[in-house]
Amino acid sequence: MKTISRSMLFLFTLTAIPVLAENIPDKNIAAQLKALKMEYDVSSAGNFKVPLKIQDRAQLVFIESESVAPIEIGFRKVYTYASVSTKPLSDAKARELFENNSNYTVGYVSTVQSGEDTVVMYSVQIPANADKVLLEDVISIVAGTGDELEMTLTGKDQL
Repeated sequence: MKTISRSMLFLFTLTAIPVLAENIPDKNIAAQLKALKMEYDVSSAGNFKVPLKIQDRAQLVFIESESVAPIEIGFRKVYTYASVSTKPLSDAKARELFENNSNYTVGYVSTVQSGEDTVVMYSVQIPANADKVLLEDVISIVAGTGDELEMTLTGKDQL
């Protein structure tokens, strides 16, 4: 069994640095969204917010401008929120979400603590140089899956 020394882990961590400066929107993503005729806003952090309609519901998809390059290829996250709650997830619900991750062809569910809130999100990592066809497909997957999760977790359309 191979082991990674602490120095190798440290070097790997140093190479997994953001490719773009913080708070600067990626011009390539902006151009692709315009070519796809998708409306978007840019957050104060420089990330893209793409509002989508799914039948009679709405879902907001985020695309990070900043990409991370742990290897020669950079990656960026495309994600949506499925629920935001001041109550923590029950152990049973957290286990269910974790176990269901293996059912997704692409992407994964994760939770983060943001202040007092527990946030459940669905994310897909894509190459930073992904073309507009891949970007559009991933946006659709993220929006649809996030909307289904939101309905399952909250029974509402609030995100």
